[in-house]
Amino acid sequence: MGLKNIQEKRNSKRLEGISLPVEYLVKEKDEAFREGTALGVGEFGLMLTLDDAIQLGSTLHLKLHIPVPSLFSPNWKTLPLDAKVIWVDDFQQSNKIRRYGTQFTGLSDEDAVSIKHYLQLSQWMSDRVRDS
Repeated sequence: MGLKNIQEKRNSKRLEGISLPVEYLVKEKDEAFREGTALGVGEFGLMLTLDDAIQLGSTLHLKLHIPVPSLFSPNWKTLPLDAKVIWVDDFQQSNKIRRYGTQFTGLSDEDAVSIKHYLQLSQWMSDRVRDS
């Protein structure tokens, strides 16, 4: 991926400082889904915190849970997707959080639109709170 593509992706909409539930499994391992947290969501990837030590370049199956606004009760939508680990901040200590930057490698068009709408709504809400 060229520098221009990376810069375009970094300039895309992102939401940071959040805590969304995510389930994950490493594609290369035969294990059950485990629980993690998405600390950041972007149009092209996620920032995850996971308990496991995962290698740079690993491919993950993910189930990202995003809130869906509703007048009557909060709902959650589960987005199945695949992502590649492109950045690792592994503190090498079992009691520390491990952060992983991921890039989507498999995402349906419908789910990509759901992420985009979630990011747009979050930005709109943030702007309204800031302007109040």
